[in-house]
Formats: sequence, C-alpha cells, structure tokens
Amino acid sequence: MASEGNDIQKLTDRIDALVQVNERLIRVLSQSLPAAGEAAHANAPIKPAPTSTSGSNSPSLPPTIPLAGRTRRNTPVSGLDVDSVRKASLYTGEEDSSEGEDDESFFVQDTLPPESFAEEDLKHHIRSYQFEPHAQAILEEILKDPQSLDKASLIPAETDASPEHAAYHHANVYEVGIDGSALAYHTETKDPSQAIWKGLSNTNADQTKQRKAVGKIIILREPSALLFGAVHLTMNKHFDVDQLFRLLADRTETKAYMKGCLKSDPRQQRSFVYSFKYHCIVQDPCEPKAWQMSDSDLTSSRDHIPISTCSSIVALSLSGKATNTLKRRCRKANIIVGQIFDPFAPWRVLSIQCFPDWETTVDVHEQNRHYVNGIEAFLVTVLAEYKDAQKRLREINERIVQLVTPPVSGIS
Repeated sequence: MASEGNDIQKLTDRIDALVQVNERLIRVLSQSLPAAGEAAHANAPIKPAPTSTSGSNSPSLPPTIPLAGRTRRNTPVSGLDVDSVRKASLYTGEEDSSEGEDDESFFVQDTLPPESFAEEDLKHHIRSYQFEPHAQAILEEILKDPQSLDKASLIPAETDASPEHAAYHHANVYEVGIDGSALAYHTETKDPSQAIWKGLSNTNADQTKQRKAVGKIIILREPSALLFGAVHLTMNKHFDVDQLFRLLADRTETKAYMKGCLKSDPRQQRSFVYSFKYHCIVQDPCEPKAWQMSDSDLTSSRDHIPISTCSSIVALSLSGKATNTLKRRCRKANIIVGQIFDPFAPWRVLSIQCFPDWETTVDVHEQNRHYVNGIEAFLVTVLAEYKDAQKRLREINERIVQLVTPPVSGIS
C-alpha cells in the first residue's frame, strides 16, 4: 500500500514539474509577442544597408527583419498548469486590460459539430444495441427488464432525495468556448435528471445560442445503469465506449492507453484513455456496484474496514479529419497505417468515476479556468484523479495503522 502511494506521489510530482515548465514557456512566449508599435514598424518596407564609401570590397550583409517584426506562428502553445492560462472573458466577467484580442489565437477556434439526441433514441439504443459482456454487467439492471426503461431515472432513487448529490455530484457538463473558459451547461429545467440528459444529449444544437462550444467536459460520478446507457448512446460516436466499460469492469491494472492511433477502430485512433484501478473504503450510505469486488460486510467499525475495488476512466477525443498518417512496419506483420489528429482540433473529455465513497473532488473545472486545447483539459482531469487516489490510499493506510496499533491501556 505504501509503495502504491509513493508511485502516485512520484507521478504527481512529474506532472507538477511539467506544469511549471509549460507555465514558464507560455510566459516567455507572451513576452516576446510584438506590441502595436512594433507591428507597425515590422510592416514598414525594409531599407537596404548603405553602401560603404571607403571603396572597400567587403561584402554587404543582407537586410534583416527585426525579431519583434517576424510573423507570429499561428500554432497555439499549450500549458498544463491549472492556473497558467488566464484571460479576460465576456462570459466569466473577468477584466484584464493587459490582454489583447490576439491572445485568442492561443485557444482552439473551431467549434464542435451540432449534435442532439431524443429520449426515444436512448430507449431504442438500449433495447437494440448488442452490448459486450462487460457492458451487459454494467447495464444489467435495465437490460434484464426492458419495461423498466419507462420508469428508470438517470439519478439513483437512493440519492434522488439528497439535493447535494442529485443536482451536482452525479454529473457535471462543461462547455468550453473560443476563449478557453469552461462554463457549466445551463438549462431552464429544474429536474436534475433532465438537466443531466440535456447536457449529455445536446452539443451546439441551439442555433440561437451565441456562445458555441469548441470543447466539452463530461464528468459522471457513481452513475446509474440508465446514465451509463445515456453515455453509451451520446459518446459512442466519439469514443469506443465498449472499451471504456470494459476497462471499468475488468481486472486490469492502472494504465494509460496512448497508442490508439495505430488501432483499426477510427474512434480509438482519435482518442486517449487513462484507466485508474485501486481500492477505497466504502462510505455509508454508498454501496459498491454489483460488478465491483467488495467486502460482504460493509459496516465500518474499529475492528473492520469495508474495502471495495474502485475504478475510473479519463478519455480525450479529438474531432475533425486526420492531419497526418503514421506507418508502423514489422517484418512478421503487415504495415499498419495510423491516423494523427490535430491537438488543437475540437475535443471532448469524458470522465466516469465509480467510487462508492463520495470523496471525489468536484470543483476541478471551475469557471475562471481557461484551456488552450483538449490535451490540457485531459491532463488537468488526470492530475485531479491522481490527487484523489492519494487521499483514498492515505485514508486506507491510516485506518490500517489504527487497526494494528494496540490500545494504550493494553501496553504494560
């Protein structure tokens, strides 16, 4: 247990180091951008160097362009720091006169294609789709009784009466605009289940909406069977959701799946997946999923620690067409041609968390945070998962210490 905690601490330190390096890089690049006067000077005609009058035959140097006047590269620069990229936003109410309009070129500008699903699409999908065995185990509650779809809710009945869980903790959907700000998806309905469904099923579908999304962040915590089905319907075009469900329910270890570009499935070619697998202490009134391994006795006491397996996935999907190809040659196999996608393409980040303890950090993507692209949002989400894993493993360690430490009265 201690070794797992040390490994997570090392990985967290490495990510923090990358964050600091990228922050310094962005600071240096932002300072080197041309000011308005310098830009005007750069656009002026370049005068040739004066010819020497001394009669010397030394060659004359070609005219040079000032460093500040060189054309700025259009490729944005990504920083990983949680608070590294901050700028004024019309939608967040922040003001900063030191930032210019040209700074938006640092962020993704192409918007996600419009997409919308109806509730009837969800029912038809669950009844007709041929789910894999792991997905069947996750959706067993609604698959074994198709008639229950008419009464099923996206929010489990046991937490529906708890406003702090139902409205906020079960699901968060954020839309990221061209300024990089992540704003929670807003809907007029007061029904938490409908609010979650609207956030999942609609992407840039409202043509009257001025603010369009270039990225979307979806975080689900302890989802119900129907909510799993809704994710399978709405995200299956962008992610291999069968693979994600398999990673949640199987017995594999924590692992990053970053070489999908060489897979045959187009969805895996454009996506990156990080799977977390470890253990946590079951907290009342939560209960592990039927497909998770756990203690038969879930009561917590001085002499017993209720342990359950837990899992989560963080996935990134890049939209648009591939910008390049990658060939892998092997003597004993055919050439595999992979697809490479633009890191500044429109994107989606999906996080599904199955932890029966309600100890997850829920404010990772607050409104004053700005993401230059989907890769930054993906890494920030992965880093938050690592920090939550640290807290859970530290709690298990403390409980084990209490369990094996004899009481003071027993020491003579």
